[in-house]
Amino acid sequence: MKPLIGLSLMHEPEFLQASLELFENDCVDCVEWSFDSLWNNFSSCPWLDELLIEYSSQGRLFGHGVHFSFLSAELSTEQMDYLDKLNNEFDSRNYVHSSEHFGFMARTALGKGAPLPVPLIPDVFQLAEQRLELLGKHTGTAVGLENLALAFNKEDALKHYSFINDLAANGFILLDLHNIYCQIENFGISLADVLERIDSSRVHEIHISGGSWEEAMGKRIRRDTHDDAVPDAVFDLLQAALPQLPNVKCVIFERLGNSFKNENDAIEFRSDFMKIRASVT
Repeated sequence: MKPLIGLSLMHEPEFLQASLELFENDCVDCVEWSFDSLWNNFSSCPWLDELLIEYSSQGRLFGHGVHFSFLSAELSTEQMDYLDKLNNEFDSRNYVHSSEHFGFMARTALGKGAPLPVPLIPDVFQLAEQRLELLGKHTGTAVGLENLALAFNKEDALKHYSFINDLAANGFILLDLHNIYCQIENFGISLADVLERIDSSRVHEIHISGGSWEEAMGKRIRRDTHDDAVPDAVFDLLQAALPQLPNVKCVIFERLGNSFKNENDAIEFRSDFMKIRASVT
């Protein structure tokens, strides 16, 4: 079955303005909601709650956690509060499944910055299994893990795909193609390197986004910033990977709501989304 093509919802009015045409033309098959970005505080964006209700009623709402800090060594008070909110969220909406970032965030600034890589050792694997079980109990759904863009080195980047694959035995893999593109540029890996380390049947979701370049220590670094156009190379990855991934339920396009500075950004956003549709069909 052909996967659904959807958007990662953002609460900023600029996102609504940029995406409204896509919704009005019934181009958006499904939506993904990072539920921990607002925790049901829709006073500034009531339209967002209406979209969630509609897609939830159709069974086309996917959940994505961002701020939990999946592999922090010990659960903090903030994380326990997070789990209580997670219960309420998944009791109130009909999510197909939920996904979470692999890695951890700073203990003193929960939810700030990108998730960081961890040592890929047995103790961490055991902790990850426990956290997946915990999140599964609180969501009542299958829980998937998203591959990272960051890594310590090339060997670590490759090993983390095998690590995630083993963890996905009782869940699934969310394969972020722009994160793979970052590792292709920064570490010299290939899509084939990734696919040979995972069970293709375990990939149930794909993310696509753009990003940015940054100079650091005399090198040009690709960053997963979700704030610019999708590179042609990422569309190429989608066309190469998708035929090898038989169980993908949805392909989700991500762009930050604060990245729309002018109408050209909105036009670019809609164009990228329609390119994704064309690539999948």
